[in-house]
Amino acid sequence: MTVPPETWQVGPARIARIVETGFDVPLATLLPTLPPDAAASGTATLSVHAWLVTWPDETGTRQVLVDAGIGNHKTRPSPAFDRLDTPWLARLEAAGATPSTITDVLITHLHPDHVGWLTRRVDGQWVPSFPGARVFLPRAGYEFFRSEIGQAHRNAGLLADSIEPVVATGQAVFVDASGRPDGGTLPPGFTYLPSPGHSVDHFSVRLDVADATVLFAGDVMHQPVQVAHPDHSSMFCADPLQATASRHAMLALAERSDALVCSSHFPGPSAGRVVAEGATYRWRDEPASPGPGWGGGTASQTGSAARSRTRKPSSIPSTSPDAPGARITVFDICRIITATCAARCGSSSGADRQSARAIRSRSPARISARTPD
Repeated sequence: MTVPPETWQVGPARIARIVETGFDVPLATLLPTLPPDAAASGTATLSVHAWLVTWPDETGTRQVLVDAGIGNHKTRPSPAFDRLDTPWLARLEAAGATPSTITDVLITHLHPDHVGWLTRRVDGQWVPSFPGARVFLPRAGYEFFRSEIGQAHRNAGLLADSIEPVVATGQAVFVDASGRPDGGTLPPGFTYLPSPGHSVDHFSVRLDVADATVLFAGDVMHQPVQVAHPDHSSMFCADPLQATASRHAMLALAERSDALVCSSHFPGPSAGRVVAEGATYRWRDEPASPGPGWGGGTASQTGSAARSRTRKPSSIPSTSPDAPGARITVFDICRIITATCAARCGSSSGADRQSARAIRSRSPARISARTPD
């Protein structure tokens, strides 16, 4: 029997973290510009999960997923994501939802660890996992993967196995660069907030309910240490400088509105508050609501035990610009350094250069501009 996941109650809305997997990477590799004293903990624990929001409205019970994890049986270049077989759907059901009860799915960006469960394999075909749901997708990411450069990208396979099946059924609702859906409306209370930098199409998601604010940050931040050190982007960010600007705007909004921040990759509980502390901020975990809960794995993947460890990490993440992975070689580390320098100097090529150009064309302060708080 699958234990119900941890949940947070915000007014009438219940928010559950549906964990898929998790793994450790060296903190200094994940955040290569982080000062040595801030990276002293040695290990960063990355969780991969989706967020389920359930609440009653005039039409009944609405169930919204924010992001959709990696998925099962999908061929991916990153070993950490390749052909997984996890009980994620059983964990979703333990949270009180089934594939048929999901009404909406809001995708923050088209990376393989955020779109995978949009489909599942049935009789050799990829079919939508949530047949009754509207699936909101950033148009910029979709157009990128349909372009000539995008089709040559190492993660181009996600278009055919995760995105096109929901487009073919008419479930897809594309979101423009400002965060507005091209036809249709977002679920009540939800807003897309442009937060570029991690990728060309990156958004965060805001939920306003019962005089409270919830922010689903996406990949604006990968670890709690970035709350206190917001000038340092992860190795997976296409444009580190733009990602930094988006992170500053997100943190200011979170502190100003006392929002519950639901992160995409922080270790458990993965939800918390941003608290002002001098000239910067600090992260404060938000305890889950009372009741039976499931932490999403072993202590090495969730909770304070994971955050406090200082042991030497045993693996180094993949060089994928889209998601963390498993072991890499010294040659791959050199490619990481080269890619980071190229992104900062504007000398990258191919998909990275096109992605960086597209990101830089967008305002770094759009999170603030779209929010009245």
